[in-house]
Amino acid sequence: MSKNLKSIDIYFYSSTYIKSKKIAKMKISATLILLLFGHLLFAQKKCVSGNCENGFGKMTDVENKKVYEGNWKNGMKEGQGIYTDYYSTYTGNWHEDMQQGSGEEKFFLEHDGKVTVSRIYTGNF
Repeated sequence: MSKNLKSIDIYFYSSTYIKSKKIAKMKISATLILLLFGHLLFAQKKCVSGNCENGFGKMTDVENKKVYEGNWKNGMKEGQGIYTDYYSTYTGNWHEDMQQGSGEEKFFLEHDGKVTVSRIYTGNF
């Protein structure tokens, strides 16, 4: 009977050890992800003019090179507005922080220090 107890003890030890190793790896992975991409979650967005809560205003995210200028409702893009980031510019309608309805999006490419419009989409979003 003592033989069985020893094998059970080893099984529980092994199982706990393996689980704790997995948890430790998951904690390390989560920490690395937060360190690498945390700036995306906690980006410095700032209302630089107008009313970015309810009304017309301009919000910038300097770190990620994003700007939105247009109408706001409850702190979300709503109505007409222009959104620009490093790769594109969207001019058109917004609803609850999402592109919706008619608009135009221009996509940019940079080559040899020159930025050119690579593609334009005009229509419904």
